[in-house]
Amino acid sequence: MINFFLDIINFIKLKTQKKITVGFFCENRNIYQYLKPYIYNKAFNKKIILISFEKIEIESKNIIQFVFLTDLFREVTFLTLSLKYLYSSTPGLDQNIFKRSKLYKTKYIYLQHSMCSMNMIYLKDTFNNFNAIQVITDYQYKELIELKKKKNLNFKIFKSNYLFLKEKLKLFKNNPKIDVLIAPTWNTNFYKYNLHKKLAFILKKKNISFHFRPHPMSVKKKEFSLNEFKELKIEINNQFNLDFYNYKILISDWSGLIFEFYVLNKDVLLIDTDQKILNKDYILFKNQPAEIRFRKEIFKNFLPVDLNDLINEVQNLLSNEKKNLNKIDKFYFEI
Repeated sequence: MINFFLDIINFIKLKTQKKITVGFFCENRNIYQYLKPYIYNKAFNKKIILISFEKIEIESKNIIQFVFLTDLFREVTFLTLSLKYLYSSTPGLDQNIFKRSKLYKTKYIYLQHSMCSMNMIYLKDTFNNFNAIQVITDYQYKELIELKKKKNLNFKIFKSNYLFLKEKLKLFKNNPKIDVLIAPTWNTNFYKYNLHKKLAFILKKKNISFHFRPHPMSVKKKEFSLNEFKELKIEINNQFNLDFYNYKILISDWSGLIFEFYVLNKDVLLIDTDQKILNKDYILFKNQPAEIRFRKEIFKNFLPVDLNDLINEVQNLLSNEKKNLNKIDKFYFEI
């Protein structure tokens, strides 16, 4: 009941901000790290609105935050929005609570929070209703060109820097403290195969330091129990602002982190778990998702039953360390 009354107050306050034309929808603190560079760029010399579903610590007086805690007011807020532009990294416009305004011709711009395929790991039609969509890799650009043509859609596509990664590059350092980061994505049966337990056992036996980084959706979907990690004494890194340079090697399955580690010239080893596919229609598209092509041509892959071979490769990489370079690969648009 308290949340309901808080939402009423916030909703009324939001309606008084009639002179502000630009806003951002940022669901939570995890997504905020990807949107933050764009938010602060827009708020540099004018006021903007930030709509969120949880409290986010902000550092600019030009950002006016409105937190809505009930589904009712979240939906009503979107349906009655009177902004000229709304930027977001949440897909599925008009497919859930996140809906287009019925009162104003707001332009909705999608900003990326991943370098992954836009056809395979997102639900069908999830981008159809945006007015403009950012692309940060050549793969994403080709996918959206094909999607527009196939479904006769009108959204604009714009190539842009991935500011989240660009900020990471500014912090470049070459003194990683931990050998391995294990970071699987969700919906791949990684935990069903008990790969977290098996990897932890072998790495400890080999005296290889590691952290585990579960995907937020794996936590939400209860794909594993935190008690298991406590019992196994596995250290979890769930910081919103991940320090990529603190790790030498990434072990993953289908996580978007594989591209960020790749662009930062880190070693990446993959486990062939079940594919994360939320849109089975991706096979109808000519352009192959980057996740699939990179597995075939760039990354080393291991079956779930071959974890000892994977850890042997980790040892080989650690004993033949290369000097990591501060560079951006051509896979990513540097504009």
